[in-house]
Order: sequence, then C-alpha cells, then structure tokens
Amino acid sequence: MHTSSRISGTSGLQSTSDGTFTPAESAKLIVSARIDLGDFAETYYFREKNNDSALPATLGVAERLGTVATQSPHVEVQHAGRVLLIAVADLLDVVTSRFLRSP
Repeated sequence: MHTSSRISGTSGLQSTSDGTFTPAESAKLIVSARIDLGDFAETYYFREKNNDSALPATLGVAERLGTVATQSPHVEVQHAGRVLLIAVADLLDVVTSRFLRSP
C-alpha cells in the first residue's frame, strides 16, 4: 500500500479483535481511498447502495473519531488521531479539487 509522507508512523497497526478500526488503521484505509480516487477517478461516480457506508457518512465518523482521539491521555492515540484528521483532510482536498469544482 502507498503511504503519504505526511501519514507516517502507522504501519503495523491493526483493527481491534471485535472488527472495529483504530484511528491509525482508519487513516490507512482513508489514504488508500485517496490513492484509489487519484488513480481511478471513475470510482467516485459509483453510488454506494448503503448511505451509512457512503463517503460523506464515513468521513464524518472518521473526523469525529480523530477529534476524540486527539483528546486521549495516551500520546500514541493522540498521534493516531492527528494522522486520521490529516488523512480525512487530504481526501477531502482530492474530492473537492477533482470532482466538486465548478466548470
């Protein structure tokens, strides 16, 4: 998987045993989505059948998770939260610049 130089220090982190994702793992998935949109722009135009798993809904959840994580008493969780917020912002920048700009 490609990683952005701004998104470092997240390798080796996994989802939890109950299948939920840590802030760091979520950031890696968002970076992957950003790369996919950059390389395969046509994927943006496929509609998600479930609105709860569509990009706008999931990015909102990711942003809230990142914000909560930055307030953790644990430094590594704070770092993962900041990484997640950067990943969300980077993906939103790609979507805005490539797909939402006016003609």
